[in-house]
Amino acid sequence: MIALAAALLLGCDAETTTPVAQAAPSIGACEGCPTVAPSPLRRLTELEYRRTVRDLVGDELAAELEDALWRHPLDEVYGGFGTMTTAVSPEHVETWNHVATQLAEAIALDAGRRQELTGCDEPMTDVCAEAWIVSYGRRVWRRTLSGTDVAQLMALWQLGREEGTAEATELVLLALFQSPYFIYRTELGGPQVGETMWALTAEEQATRLSYALWGTTPPAELLESVAKRPRLEPAELDQLASSMLTSPKAHEWIAQFYDEWLRIEGVPAIRSTGFFIPLADVVGLQQDMTRELREYVRWLTFESEGTYESLMTSPKTFVDTANLAKIYGLSEPPPNGQVERDDDQRDGLLTRPGMLVATAELTSPVRRGVFILREILCEALPSPSPSQLSPQDLTPPVGHENLSSRDRWTQKTSAPYCAGCHVRINPFGFALEGFDSAGRYRTEEYTLLAGLEGGVHLPIDTQVDLVLDPGPPVEVASGAALGRALGASLIARKCFGTQWFRFSVGRRESADDSASLTPLWEAVTQDAPLREVFGRIAGTAEFQYRAIPKELNP
Repeated sequence: MIALAAALLLGCDAETTTPVAQAAPSIGACEGCPTVAPSPLRRLTELEYRRTVRDLVGDELAAELEDALWRHPLDEVYGGFGTMTTAVSPEHVETWNHVATQLAEAIALDAGRRQELTGCDEPMTDVCAEAWIVSYGRRVWRRTLSGTDVAQLMALWQLGREEGTAEATELVLLALFQSPYFIYRTELGGPQVGETMWALTAEEQATRLSYALWGTTPPAELLESVAKRPRLEPAELDQLASSMLTSPKAHEWIAQFYDEWLRIEGVPAIRSTGFFIPLADVVGLQQDMTRELREYVRWLTFESEGTYESLMTSPKTFVDTANLAKIYGLSEPPPNGQVERDDDQRDGLLTRPGMLVATAELTSPVRRGVFILREILCEALPSPSPSQLSPQDLTPPVGHENLSSRDRWTQKTSAPYCAGCHVRINPFGFALEGFDSAGRYRTEEYTLLAGLEGGVHLPIDTQVDLVLDPGPPVEVASGAALGRALGASLIARKCFGTQWFRFSVGRRESADDSASLTPLWEAVTQDAPLREVFGRIAGTAEFQYRAIPKELNP
């Protein structure tokens, strides 16, 4: 009954449910404004939702709500990043209701928690309740509440107060945490500066930046400090971003970017028969490789002046277990778990075992090549038409006594309907054939022969010519050389900036985004430290304006 009252009182007013209706009057076309592409109405993703609830209610209560929070449906990854999700299902609505109910009850029924949250002595007066609603409502909805908002929430408070302070507090919390203004990052509260473009308010800018760098709501003191500001200038946002990047929240959220960009969470477990790699050497490897990848990018980003080039070329490795040491060809882990190799075998990101490992005993140059083209070079690759493929086309080529893996994959992908893409894909994978499917360095491959016991040792050819930037092809002869080529590539550097744009902004780029992409590209190509590249998003046009599709403008 309480939840129904909250929904009825706050869910039927057009002024509180239609973001465009809230927008300030148009001030006409903006002289010299940069263009921005239309942005969707973004809801909190599963991970953003959990992080936001944690920051609004505290770690202790968030831990008690863990079961309810984990009921949130996993977001469908679109375009490579979970931040791009917009879909809403009945399961989402049910979870939001369930979490809000559990949260409101946990606070309302505990006098100590009520007092800590509201700052009011009990019995709570209307004056103190209204002050709490204004301050806490700003935190939950990430903006200053309008007079209408406050009046409606106070009406709920007074409705519940007839039964007691607990009931009144519960009603307000239910309304706050089930509101579209909490679930969605509503904007368009600033002046309209063009037919389909609005200037962001300072609160909206702070919110965008907080979710871009922290994946959670802005802190109360930040929202309070910008509440009376019409907007923040790019230089102010740059300064704010620099400060925010020192927080552990930024470390956590940028780690999430790396996880999604590099598919770190998806590092596969080796399924060995014991012939390819001893079964004892497989124990814990998946976790070891995942941990090493995360430590590598964390160290480069936050403990050194690592640049994009060093991301692709650094010899630094993090080896803290005996089995991972074996993959690296070491007799035992180094005393401090760190080593800088000088053998030119595996420098940079792409030669980490976690980037190379596969579930099968054979390598897949195609899988490796597709990853590099799509994620490192931002190249669009069409998916093959199922009507053109037979079941045999989808299986790895069988071993042959005279044909290396490179030879077999070249033959298999030479059909006319395959060659158009694979002439581009295969060379990137062939450059990494110096590593087996467990990520171990090798100079020859051992190939099992179908129908026979045993196999043959065949030489490996990793020499390829790669087309990266405009101009002549680049000669590459190893995985380490591939990393150096990609580290120097203008297209690869710009792709890194583009991938960060996609993650932080929550959509794919378009031709109208040059004003936001160019500063990121410049930062990467000028060898700015990685953390500076991440912070550079703050001063872009994307944090000054928001555009909506023309068909949504009333």
